[in-house]
Amino acid sequence: MIFKYGLAAALLVGTVALPASAATITFTGANGGDSIGYTEAGLMFDDARIQSGNCNASASGAPCMALNKKEISKLTSETLGALFTVTSFWFKLLGASPAELTVKSSKGGNLVLTEAVYGNNNDGKTYNLVGNALFADIEWITFTNSGKGNSRVDDIGTPAAVPLPAAGWLMVAGLVGLTALRRKRKAI
Repeated sequence: MIFKYGLAAALLVGTVALPASAATITFTGANGGDSIGYTEAGLMFDDARIQSGNCNASASGAPCMALNKKEISKLTSETLGALFTVTSFWFKLLGASPAELTVKSSKGGNLVLTEAVYGNNNDGKTYNLVGNALFADIEWITFTNSGKGNSRVDDIGTPAAVPLPAAGWLMVAGLVGLTALRRKRKAI
């Protein structure tokens, strides 16, 4: 009996994929200047203007996405139709008042981040979306500079998807443990 479970465990081990690590889009390695299509961590922007000024202070000198008045950039999965989740992003509002950044998702998520609430020309803020169902399992997310000023976006967090087969490790360990307990009880 233990041989059967051992064989099943060995077969499962051979087919289980290791879980992917969480990704943060940091725009590292991107060339600054003109608007371009940009891909990182399996996600792609249709139109992103990458700049090195006024970006997240924690990554001094590192680039970020810049949006001028009425500019929009859409983020989708590199795999057509694949869903993804955004857990957080860093943003900064700059320039002429009123500065405003609008963030929308395919599930109807609609955030309007205004200068009146978040300030202008400061060190930027990280917006946490953990637990917000409107930004989980989405097809796309857009960032639009909807005010008169400029906006910067950086450090877009996306959690790792844990492959379903990885749960098999726990199931096999539990079955082996239960079998061992059962045999031990019969022996007593």
